[in-house]
Amino acid sequence: MFGVSGNHEYYSDDALAWLDHWETLGVRTLRNEHVTLTRGADSIDIAGVYDWTAPAPHDADLDAALDGRDPERFVLLAAHQPRQVLEAADLGVDLQLSGHTHGGQMWPLGVFVPLSNPSVSGLDRFDDTTLYTSLGVGAWGPPVRIATTAGNHDPRTRQRQRVAVTPAGHCPTYAARCTPVTVGRAATRSAGVPSKTIRPPSWPAPGPRSMIQSAWAMTAW
Repeated sequence: MFGVSGNHEYYSDDALAWLDHWETLGVRTLRNEHVTLTRGADSIDIAGVYDWTAPAPHDADLDAALDGRDPERFVLLAAHQPRQVLEAADLGVDLQLSGHTHGGQMWPLGVFVPLSNPSVSGLDRFDDTTLYTSLGVGAWGPPVRIATTAGNHDPRTRQRQRVAVTPAGHCPTYAARCTPVTVGRAATRSAGVPSKTIRPPSWPAPGPRSMIQSAWAMTAW
């Protein structure tokens, strides 16, 4: 399992102490770095960055996270906040998994969350980068959700399953680069999502599909 820091790790105590504790629980924390996972002849890179708002010297550094990797290899980026996606698109990231927004969590916060985030929930494309933003299972402040739901998503999407739906106007602040993806029971490829993003057909279980699921688990909080 892989994880990256979120913004709340910096609200109390030392953020690195939290990440070090995760390591004792079996969570490999990615701190502006990447790892290459290989199953048979197939490999993917999983990169992770510190939170977008992390203070120095723990600033999110995507250049450092991607440094030294093969640009021809698929790369999944774990970044707590979806705001990382514009830089990710510039640097050729294939898939970014994020959380942070809680889908707005409660009215009227849901009105303002889209103004500062490129995505609130679901599947979007920014240039050639696919972004999936989870609703998450936790809450910020009071443990209440109003006009939104919690969600712990399994990224092992298959053609026979429903794929996330992003409503039109979902990312107004970043509209110039955002292409909302709206799909139902269609193949992911028809949504413009590279098939390797969701289900590489040549990778047997428990290969990179389970790798992606593990990376997702700690990003979506």
